[in-house]
Amino acid sequence: MEQPKQNPVSICSRCQGTGIEERHPCTLCLGKGIGMNTPLGFLYWEKEIDSFAIVFRKWRKAFNNIVNMALLALGVLSAVGLVWNFYQLGWLPMAKLATWTQPNVYVFGFWIGLIFITFVIYRVILEGEYLKKIPRRKYDQEPID
Repeated sequence: MEQPKQNPVSICSRCQGTGIEERHPCTLCLGKGIGMNTPLGFLYWEKEIDSFAIVFRKWRKAFNNIVNMALLALGVLSAVGLVWNFYQLGWLPMAKLATWTQPNVYVFGFWIGLIFITFVIYRVILEGEYLKKIPRRKYDQEPID
């Protein structure tokens, strides 16, 4: 008869898998709590996997996408407003330094829109940093036990 496999998941004996010990990260598992020893290193989960956490992450991602699109739209709209202003005044004043240094609502809107666009780029870069690459394994490679 085949013996059942032993559970490869390790639970920290000090914090009982919570990762927190007296309101501080556990010193034994470094706040990881639950994980699995593999040939690639120690595999652990930082996110909770329950229905509320999953729905909350989806809503937060949707909200962040809406904010990014709104800021991007405002940035593009401000650039269009500046182009419309120069179209109304003529294109010659655009080459003068006084146009960019004198108070003008459209130029101010352009700079604010440029700040919005760079902020969206910053947010997208930060979001991409959270994604970590998992090393690929060959098909016939030894399974993780």
